[in-house]
Amino acid sequence: MPTALTRPPALTTIVFEDVHEEGFVGSYGRCHLLTACHPYRFVSREAAGRFAAVRQERGHCDGFRLHTPGFAPPRPLPTFDESEIPF
Repeated sequence: MPTALTRPPALTTIVFEDVHEEGFVGSYGRCHLLTACHPYRFVSREAAGRFAAVRQERGHCDGFRLHTPGFAPPRPLPTFDESEIPF
């Protein structure tokens, strides 16, 4: 039985997002969302998320998103309100 994977795992790309504001006078002005991909790809989504969170905490970006081909987030668990219980 082979121990190697039939295909390598999908690599995760970090997309950093930065909001650039220009020329605000009163309530008028323009806002641009600038995106930049990190040059390296990560094997682990958890490691990529931790790295991106540290970069965001240090003020290097305003936000980030992770892109992994074929990844689907888990379905949220159903939540129940106590007033919906029939007994």
